[in-house]
Amino acid sequence: MGIDRAIHQETEPSPKNQADIMPVRRNHTYLDVGDYSVSQQDWSVHANQFGAGAFKATREVLALGQITIIRERINTAVTQDTTSPRDHLCLLFPRQSRHGWRVNAHHENDPVVAMRRGGTELLIQQSGESEIINIELPLKLAGTDYGRPIIESRPISPYDAQLLDWLNCLLAQNTPMTAEMAETLEDILFLRVMQCHQMFQSADVMNLTRPALVDLLKKIEHRLNSDDEQPSNLAALAHSLQTTPAEITSALQKAYGYKVEHWFRIRRLNGARQDLIRSKNKNAVTGTATQWGFFHLGRFSMEYKALFGEGPQETLLAR
Repeated sequence: MGIDRAIHQETEPSPKNQADIMPVRRNHTYLDVGDYSVSQQDWSVHANQFGAGAFKATREVLALGQITIIRERINTAVTQDTTSPRDHLCLLFPRQSRHGWRVNAHHENDPVVAMRRGGTELLIQQSGESEIINIELPLKLAGTDYGRPIIESRPISPYDAQLLDWLNCLLAQNTPMTAEMAETLEDILFLRVMQCHQMFQSADVMNLTRPALVDLLKKIEHRLNSDDEQPSNLAALAHSLQTTPAEITSALQKAYGYKVEHWFRIRRLNGARQDLIRSKNKNAVTGTATQWGFFHLGRFSMEYKALFGEGPQETLLAR
């Protein structure tokens, strides 16, 4: 289970010399959304697959001293609930999504850049094949006080676009360089990143946080991830959370843009898949399906295969 099942390719120095050598590169390919969720090191990431087909994601990491560039490409629609490191400043560039983005209940069609300072929670729905570039560095290095965690966004500027082109070139290069060259490159990258960061101070920023909405969504996720018997419909879910179906419907519609029935069903399919992946019982399909509220096994198998590209029994036998 976990990262062991991912296709794992790395190009980096040996551990004993790693701290003294730049740049450090890591490349990973993930073939399951569960593996992708647990692979994010200092970040807390929970992802669910909402697009049909076999999930695939690639994650490229380039570390230049204290600055890290991460590019993630995902081939299908997913949602990501992320918490960033408390002591980091992060710049997030959603570069590509076939049908736009939903960011904490905001639908974004135009290119944007988001700034995250401190341990912030951010919910992103990627509506199709997507690409995200993230730059992170310690708040101490950025000269920014810790203050309160904050998320802001603004339309992408021509300067941001040039920075992104340069970052893509850096990620594409795999040529060895001297320590002096790497240190110079880190200095240039730092200056460019800080200029991008400073542009938030003069922009008309939009606070992306929606505390009450995100809190309710986290309660829904926690309830569906609990070991108790799963609620089989919206009314049962609302009752278990001591809220109303209308409040859950409104929250899910705002955050994801889905009808609640569609979101709830696909979310339960994701839960069933993760249980099948973890199961040691090769006859676990029936019990898993009913645990997640699917009582018509033929329909469950059909919907499962349509979403994940393989049947539930295939998931069991492949693990």
